[in-house]
Amino acid sequence: DAARRHGEMLQTQLHIIALTHQRLPCPAANTSGYEDLSAGNCQRAVGYFPYVALGLDLPTAPLHAYYAVYRQANATPTADADLAVRKERTGDSPGDTHYQDVYDLIAALNNLAGRTPNNQYTYLVNGTTCGSAASQPAYWLILPLEDRDGNGQRLDAPHSATSWCAVDPAVDMSPVRDDVVLAASPAALTGWLKSHLP
Repeated sequence: DAARRHGEMLQTQLHIIALTHQRLPCPAANTSGYEDLSAGNCQRAVGYFPYVALGLDLPTAPLHAYYAVYRQANATPTADADLAVRKERTGDSPGDTHYQDVYDLIAALNNLAGRTPNNQYTYLVNGTTCGSAASQPAYWLILPLEDRDGNGQRLDAPHSATSWCAVDPAVDMSPVRDDVVLAASPAALTGWLKSHLP
């Protein structure tokens, strides 16, 4: 329950950043808490939660949440679904009131919502092994608790620090998997953004 509450707090922070920065944060490369950016460009889709970049205190290293954001760039802005990039997707020009605003992130979420789930991008599975994508969330969070499967890692299979997949939050935990998973569908994040527009 404590892990779930922590995850829900992290989700709230993600949503606030999405609303105010018109993109989702880039995952951190390590437990430093900073987004993995090079010249302002996100370098990854899967990694650690960027606590410091979001103004949060760092937890002790073993308790770091893992985080993934959906990234499928497209040179055509109206087809782009790279949620870690602030980009004009609705045809506004620089200087326009709505240039690179939250509606451009909503456009990217709508682009994602119309795609068939694909395991070439971050995804959720309905079982306990990675493979076929059951759904494609805007992001997922994993909060590892104990090394239930005995693999020497707090993350329990099929989760790993570099895996693109996470077990759907609706799948029950098991004696060998106690990772808490939270995720937001494109529709859910879109609904939250629209309900919090100024």
